Amino acid sequence: MYAFLLYLLSIVHGGFRFEPLEENVLVDVVNLKPKVETFLTSQGYNGIFPEGPIEEVWGQLVNGKNYIVKIKDGYNYLCIRYFKSFDGYMDFETAKPCTSMKDLI
Repeated sequence: MYAFLLYLLSIVHGGFRFEPLEENVLVDVVNLKPKVETFLTSQGYNGIFPEGPIEEVWGQLVNGKNYIVKIKDGYNYLCIRYFKSFDGYMDFETAKPCTSMKDLI
């Protein structure tokens, strides 16, 4: 039943599917940290990157892969959206405080 509900949720959210946390996503998030902090500061947030655990990873297969990563920061969350091509090129898209990955779709 749970798997079916996740499947329905992935269809509703533009093809994003819940994924297990893998080492490559952890490396990507560390590499994106300076861009995310600069972006958050430019948007009026304090620009401090959360040091908490990654709670969720959602992926969408396109000409590469779109990722939405939800990071816990105390009682709040930060969602980061980025693209990674199959040849390794990575492009930061956006980040903002969120309650769910839907906030970045």
